[in-house]
Amino acid sequence: MTTASSTMLYSMQSLSTLERELVCAVLEDCVDQLAVLGGIAPNYVEKPSAVESVMGEELVHILETQRQMENKFEELALDGAGGKMSGKEVADSAQGIFAATEVARSSKTVTENMQKVQEDRAFLQSLLQQTLKEVCAQGTFTILLEQVKRCQEDKLEMEKTILREEQSRKRVKELRKQKAELKKEKEKEIGDLNEQIAHLKDQLQEWKAKTGLEANYVKKERQVCVEVQQRHHALEIQTMEEEVSMLKQKIEEEKKVSESIEEYLKTHYKELDGQVDHWMAAYEQDLDMKTTEVQEIKTLKAAGLQRYNELTTKYKEYEDVVVEHRAMKEKQRIKTEQDERERKAATKLQAWWKGMMVRKGFGPYKKETKKGKKKGKKKGKKKGKK
Repeated sequence: MTTASSTMLYSMQSLSTLERELVCAVLEDCVDQLAVLGGIAPNYVEKPSAVESVMGEELVHILETQRQMENKFEELALDGAGGKMSGKEVADSAQGIFAATEVARSSKTVTENMQKVQEDRAFLQSLLQQTLKEVCAQGTFTILLEQVKRCQEDKLEMEKTILREEQSRKRVKELRKQKAELKKEKEKEIGDLNEQIAHLKDQLQEWKAKTGLEANYVKKERQVCVEVQQRHHALEIQTMEEEVSMLKQKIEEEKKVSESIEEYLKTHYKELDGQVDHWMAAYEQDLDMKTTEVQEIKTLKAAGLQRYNELTTKYKEYEDVVVEHRAMKEKQRIKTEQDERERKAATKLQAWWKGMMVRKGFGPYKKETKKGKKKGKKKGKKKGKK
């Protein structure tokens, strides 16, 4: 890749005049030689008769050699029937016939190879002609480099294809080997299964004989059971018929009892109907009485409700008066406490101010002489006593 890139960079630069002339001369020489070679070699595409003329002599020689080898093999075979043929002679004859046949078969491959050579020569001649035109006109050979790069890519792709084909062949070979091993295993399993089938067939015959005996025994046993069941069912039917007769007698008795009960209930129903009428009259009388009592109670309730509303109104009025009175007393108490606090604060401020005047000697407590001080002290004491 480094060489290709460097060559590409070099090709982007135009050649000098001398280099261009040299390259053009070489390319013209190559094109002329390829044209001469194309004129000498037979054309396999356009003139198939020329191919036949070239290959005709070789095919005739091959066919004659094959006929000679076949005649010799027939003679040796006839001699061998009489016991005169040796193994070496037979092998040589067979090998010669095989070689002649292979050569005849490969004649077609030779024709295809020659045709491919002619196609490659024509392609190379065309490429060199295009390169020659580019070098003469521009001094570069980009077409040649691009074609070389394309061929290299095709070669790499072909190598990858061949590698994949080889891997596929190896895989096919492994699969064929696995197939053969699997076939052997399956054949072995089939053999084992056939043995098991034969063994199971023998067991089946034994079971058939055994089941035949058991079936006869079971059949006889079932017949006996059926007879026993029939006798048992006959006894049960007789017992049920007796029970049916007893139940019929009981049903007659029940009918008589139900008739007597029905007569009693009808009589009792009439008595209860009379009692119902009596109680309905009593109910209506009681209902009228209770309705009157309810009306009286409602009247009393209305009067009590009116009285209750009047008392509620008075209570609210008294409550408002009490609330106003309490609020007024609370205001008086708060005002009294506030006056007391103001008085105490004023007393404290006066005492503090007098103390300051005495300590600092302000006003009448000014310090002038000793006598004045004594008098001031005495006056201060007197004022404190007051």
